[in-house]
Amino acid sequence: MDEEPRYIATNLGKLLESEGLKQSWIARQLGVSKSLMSKVVSGDRSVDQASAEQISFLVGVPLFLLFELRQRSKHESELEHISA
Repeated sequence: MDEEPRYIATNLGKLLESEGLKQSWIARQLGVSKSLMSKVVSGDRSVDQASAEQISFLVGVPLFLLFELRQRSKHESELEHISA
């Protein structure tokens, strides 16, 4: 079964800092917790394509400048299903 592509933030934190944007503002716009947004910004948590596109739209920067495509390992996929 094909997995949905996942994206990992590579430059999002730098952009937020340079533009004076807050992670909490993006979290509110997306309807997620500040804790989750912090993990996304730090690269500890990947996002699906729709979320990466939303974040890119919110900050006004193309997706490819903020995220890179990441292949998840089978182990990560299994863990995500357990924690869902």
